[in-house]
Amino acid sequence: MKELCPVCNTEYSQNVKVCELCGFADELGINRTWLIAEDAENWLNNVVRPYRVQWHNKIKKMKISKPGADEYISRSRAYNSKGDYDRGIAELNEAIRLYPDCIDEYFIRASVYSLKNDLERAIADYSEFIRLEPDNAYAYYDRGDAYRKKGDVDLAIADYDEAIRLAPDFANAYFYRGITYHNKGDVDLAIADYSEAIRLDSNLADAYNGRGIAYYKKGDFDRAIADYNKVIRLDPKDAKAYNRRGLAYLEKGCFDQAITDFNEAIRLDPNDAVAYNNRGNAYCKKGDLDRAIADYNKAIRLDPNDAVAYYNRGIAYYKKGDFDRAIADYSKAIEFNPNYALAYAKCGKAYKKLGQKDQAIKNFAKALSLDSKLDWVRRELQEFPDFSETKKRNGNQ
Repeated sequence: MKELCPVCNTEYSQNVKVCELCGFADELGINRTWLIAEDAENWLNNVVRPYRVQWHNKIKKMKISKPGADEYISRSRAYNSKGDYDRGIAELNEAIRLYPDCIDEYFIRASVYSLKNDLERAIADYSEFIRLEPDNAYAYYDRGDAYRKKGDVDLAIADYDEAIRLAPDFANAYFYRGITYHNKGDVDLAIADYSEAIRLDSNLADAYNGRGIAYYKKGDFDRAIADYNKVIRLDPKDAKAYNRRGLAYLEKGCFDQAITDFNEAIRLDPNDAVAYNNRGNAYCKKGDLDRAIADYNKAIRLDPNDAVAYYNRGIAYYKKGDFDRAIADYSKAIEFNPNYALAYAKCGKAYKKLGQKDQAIKNFAKALSLDSKLDWVRRELQEFPDFSETKKRNGNQ
């Protein structure tokens, strides 16, 4: 049963009491619109409840020396809530100029710089806030997020480490450290962090999703499917979760289950070109080439610059024996991605089927120049005794 928050008149369910957020905002003098959002539960579990005392201590320190700063902060929040970040920052700049010992302004200004994707300035402000308040886990967490977005993965991990040291039950810090390890290529460390985040917050759908992607990358499709199942139970309208689970089923050779998931992904998001492309792949593997081509057509209409969709449609045409159309699609894929080694290789196969030896050799050679690990292409070239002479004529392409 849903109830209305007596403070903000917003509906809340039994597990997400928005009124607790409003009360917290009122206690600290924070604009409620910053807290009442889609991530309300994360704020409650990871900030409000664990760090209530810490935040109160911070506010007490600030209010001793900044009785006049509130006016600037309030105006800044009003501008920020309207998306007018430059004027919001201008108010905070003036507050900092007049009250340089106050720390709240640095944290808020850092958040606004992050919204503007001005990560260097955001990091500078988080760093100043940390200098003044070195035991604030959330400041390290936010600075780590800025470093992560900037691509400084080691500095991001160091900040997440410190956030976790200060607050060992900080589920989101584990989650985002997991993402950072994942981006770094440390899949096992990523899985460990996703798992710890899930242990701390069993309803953190993003952590199941991240772990599912990591398991998929490792080729552990059953565990990936189990995690996507959990994501879907937590959020039945998550189209991307159906899409990803469909891909795992596709890798397992469960084509009908994959198609069912892609159908649901498309129902939830009819403009998702990737879902059409993936369903086309499932139909293609099943041998239903006409349906595959229809899905690739739809994917291309939605995203006309998608080299992969042209490549996949080329494969379907090749399987149908329509080599001219296959070549046209492989060529289109190459137009959008000139380094698409497989597109050159498949184009070479189609030319070979048409008996156009020179074009076949040229495309096979180009594919190998882009990816020397394509051993099957090397074997194809070895079938042409005069390859060396042709290679010279084409300038070693």
